[in-house]
Amino acid sequence: MMEPAARPIRPARVIDVEVDLPPSKSYTNRALVVAALADGVSTLLRPSRSEDSDYLIDALRQFGVGIGEHPGHLEIKGTGGRLQLPAKELYVGNAGTVMRYLTTFAALANGDTVITGDEQMRRRTLKDLLVALRCAGIRTSSNDGFPPVTIHGGNFLGGRVDIDASVSSQFVSSILLSAPCAARPVALHVRGRLSSLPYVSMSVHVMRSFGAEVENLGWSVFRVGNRQGYIGREFMIEADASSATYFFAAAAITGGHVVMKNLSPDS
Repeated sequence: MMEPAARPIRPARVIDVEVDLPPSKSYTNRALVVAALADGVSTLLRPSRSEDSDYLIDALRQFGVGIGEHPGHLEIKGTGGRLQLPAKELYVGNAGTVMRYLTTFAALANGDTVITGDEQMRRRTLKDLLVALRCAGIRTSSNDGFPPVTIHGGNFLGGRVDIDASVSSQFVSSILLSAPCAARPVALHVRGRLSSLPYVSMSVHVMRSFGAEVENLGWSVFRVGNRQGYIGREFMIEADASSATYFFAAAAITGGHVVMKNLSPDS
């Protein structure tokens, strides 16, 4: 096999560009989970089609979620939280958010759901999430907290849930996103320092956008009602703000000018 030809990199003296940022994978995956649990049909505009999002779409279909793929949007036929049991093991590659979100999500399906990933994914712990889920009545089996994980579903009782979120904010988001479908209201108490706070804020934003009742008490306690679940709607996926940092840096380094055409200043 021939080695690829070397390509010289010539530093730019000045930057003056307009950029369309790619859609946010983080927003897309949260919106997919919420739309899957909603009553009615949702349309996700300009979603990310990252590998992670494709793994999530494939998994949601196995839970009985209807997902239509169209140019520039996805149409999600929500289940109202009434999920069917997947007929086979779910494989999510190295998609950490997908593994973690589905671990709570699967508790809404009656029966055992097995979720696994690639070799690297099997070295990423879920232990603090699994311990927290026990508080909510959710039984799981795993390799000492590592995937593959089996969720013994049909038992998301809700109530008070204590969680250590210092390892990953995704554990908090996992419980929050499925909480409106629990048998009782959920009071999620975060112990220790909450890592990656903006990502939990993103989860709360998506939940409220689809009609969920979420009360945030100082980012240490989250109360989620179960009387009103998610309601299907049209939802625009924001641009990926983290991608913007590279272009901002390029402008700063060169003394140039960069316009982000689709980045919300309110994000």
